[in-house]
Amino acid sequence: MALQDELYRMYVAQVYPVLLNNDPHYRARLFNCGVDPTGGLTQGNQANFENEMKLQAWLGACEIEKSRGLEPNSIRTKVLIGPQVLYRSVNSGTKDTGIWWFSEKVAKRCEEEAAKSGQSKAEWLRNALAVCYNWNTMDGMQRIRLHAGEQLPAVIGIGLPMPFNVLKIHRGRIETPPDDYWKNIRKTLLGGELQIVLPWIPVRRVSPTPIL
Repeated sequence: MALQDELYRMYVAQVYPVLLNNDPHYRARLFNCGVDPTGGLTQGNQANFENEMKLQAWLGACEIEKSRGLEPNSIRTKVLIGPQVLYRSVNSGTKDTGIWWFSEKVAKRCEEEAAKSGQSKAEWLRNALAVCYNWNTMDGMQRIRLHAGEQLPAVIGIGLPMPFNVLKIHRGRIETPPDDYWKNIRKTLLGGELQIVLPWIPVRRVSPTPIL
């Protein structure tokens, strides 16, 4: 089954309370298709809800597939169920809205293996998650805590290797590459860890955390 179809099935399975109460974008999509947050789905709004979720599934699948960041055969949808904690690296001081997260299991391995290898936690995570240097400074960390029984739609997959830096295109033009672009052009970041993609993010649950 195509990723778009899997996302659609997951989206229309229910209205997700953790998103309804913590993601203004999700709440707005429901309002636009006639779903009253207090009244839920009815025969009168079911069709509009399904059409809106079909569009959102297409948009989500396009963004994930365009990134080429996950091993294609490993990609699948999953409803995450709390209690659990998710993490993402960010550029400190910015309002990051990235959809790429990792699990508490990966965070614990980072704590253990970075100490053994003499790497900083940021260096270990950058290599394990294959985060290009000019994508993210990785000098900040955020988390989402799901409480017991809360459900959050997600896509999971194994991260692919990535180059140290990537050329960025803005308005059809290639931006000036980083100073060390050519020096490191043959180097790659390993990847290979399970990554979690959140097409919808309960932003009111996002908080800074000092994991690094």
